[in-house]
Amino acid sequence: MKQAKTSNWVVITVFNDTLLFQNSEQDEILENTVIGVTVGSDPILNLTDRVRVAFKHNNETRNGSCVYCFLSTGNWSEKGCETNKTNNAFICNCNHLSFFAILMKAETPHSLDETNTQALQYITYIASGSSVLFTAITIALYFLFWKRRAEKSLAVHVHLSGSLFLLHLLFLLSVALAQGSSEGLCLALGLLLHWALLCCFTWMAIEGFHLYMLLVKVYNIYVHRYLLKLSLVGWGVPLVVVTACAAAQKYGRYRIQGEGALNSTYMCWIQDRTVNYVTITAYFGMIFLFNAVMLGITVVKMHRLRRSRMHREGSWWKDCMTVLGLGCVLGLPWALAFFAYGPLELPVFYIFTILNSFQGLFLFLCLLALARQSYKDGSSSGPGSSAHT
Repeated sequence: MKQAKTSNWVVITVFNDTLLFQNSEQDEILENTVIGVTVGSDPILNLTDRVRVAFKHNNETRNGSCVYCFLSTGNWSEKGCETNKTNNAFICNCNHLSFFAILMKAETPHSLDETNTQALQYITYIASGSSVLFTAITIALYFLFWKRRAEKSLAVHVHLSGSLFLLHLLFLLSVALAQGSSEGLCLALGLLLHWALLCCFTWMAIEGFHLYMLLVKVYNIYVHRYLLKLSLVGWGVPLVVVTACAAAQKYGRYRIQGEGALNSTYMCWIQDRTVNYVTITAYFGMIFLFNAVMLGITVVKMHRLRRSRMHREGSWWKDCMTVLGLGCVLGLPWALAFFAYGPLELPVFYIFTILNSFQGLFLFLCLLALARQSYKDGSSSGPGSSAHT
């Protein structure tokens, strides 16, 4: 018998709507065009002779990259594809068959080159990992040694450490799992990360409020179940916000755009810019103004105290360190994001990343210094200022 010959047809499919492929509102596809090239039902990979696909464009079109789609997740990747741009077309040369498109660079106010993007990513991952470690140590020290001797101030600091622990841990998980996770898992990670960030901001505001109670009120400031009420605000208010955002389906995969169209990082986060501005930028802006006023009051009171007492050697240096420590606790370095424009953009990005990613470490060192001074002075309490709350 003769063996039947089988033949496979090359199927070329053109989609003029990216609804089946695009899962992130930041992904912009040139002319909403996706071209599929398939042969049979088996995947065609590692071709010696590359497949050449051309996408026409106008001369005003900005930079883009050739990408193909993972049908299982809807994510785009440029692996295995080379991009060449002529006067009127993008030429894609790929070593496999798939569904191809041109992914355009998103219009963002900030764009870093590949070298700086990678450097900032490494700093962020290392610093966030250290913050997870040292905030965990802070919490462990509190429950093992400080809790019985601690006053309310230390408890507030530990709540802030707990929120920082959750923030950095969830951030690392969000980045690590964004591209390989299911939509449901990414949504949950985005919600939790948003909640942790809002908890950090809220506890920074509570630190400012507690500082106000210590420095301005001073006397007759007893509040029944003070810590419980602060905890309800610190953890509960952010929960209300993220629940509303989840109900409106605002979470999912988010692309942090670099200089190239695919020079970017994915994470599970808020997909709606308006929600981001209102719940993050505006919310922190109000907290920053409040805490900046509280720090200003602290500096004025410290100055008056220095003038009223006899000068002691080294007291000026200690006052400066106290102000720097309070600035870290109150989260003032987060406000550097408001100044990342023009010639200051790149240095501000580096300073912002270092100070805020290492915030858990800085807070740990501040609490150790307070604990050392407290025990050195023979205080019967843990680190923190006295408060009748």
